[in-house]
Amino acid sequence: MNDEPATWTIEMAPEAALAGALGAVGLIVLVHLANAATYVCARICAALVGEPMTDDDPTATSS
Repeated sequence: MNDEPATWTIEMAPEAALAGALGAVGLIVLVHLANAATYVCARICAALVGEPMTDDDPTATSS
C-alpha cells in the first residue's frame, strides 16, 4: 500500500515456527496440485495418442 511492499517481519521463535509450518503445509499442497495436474495431462495425452502397441498384441498389424 502507498507504494511500499507488504512485508512480514519474523521477530520471535513462535512466529518462525508458524511461518515454517505454513510453508511446509503450502509446499505439500502445491506438490499435490502439481501431481494432479500431471495426472490430468497424462490422461489427456493417452486419450489423444492412444496406448502403445506391443509385439505380443494379437490385434497389432504389421506394416
